[in-house]
Amino acid sequence: MNVKKKQNFIKKQEYPGGTVAMRKYFSENLKYPEIAIKNRVEGKVLVAYTVDFDGHVSDAKILKGISTECDAEAIRLVKGLKFSAQNNHGIRITSSHKIKVTFKLPAIQIPKTQTTLKYNIVSKNNKVEEKKITKQNNTYNYTIKIEK
Repeated sequence: MNVKKKQNFIKKQEYPGGTVAMRKYFSENLKYPEIAIKNRVEGKVLVAYTVDFDGHVSDAKILKGISTECDAEAIRLVKGLKFSAQNNHGIRITSSHKIKVTFKLPAIQIPKTQTTLKYNIVSKNNKVEEKKITKQNNTYNYTIKIEK
């Protein structure tokens, strides 16, 4: 008995290079909106879109957004996708897709500043000694007075 492997008659459009290439496209082309950075907006935007038989994206719409600016950027990125065209035995197929576009703020680097603490110590013999302590990223204000 000869068993044939089941083949798919209809092939969906695929992004050239697969999901790895699609992630790379998003990471290289995402332009974080300045107002979203200023307002510390981050999260995931869910976008639904269709791909026509030629591999062009159309009808992109937001299903779940996080801000007007980030939503617009997600739509711009999705509309820039170009899928490979499929030959489906002369049948023109459009397919529906969903994707999450992640907006994550970059880590903020706090510059290391140097602060110096100065204080005077008056000893029992009324001799004044000036002391300095240098600390990073801290500010200290102390007044120390030693009396007899």
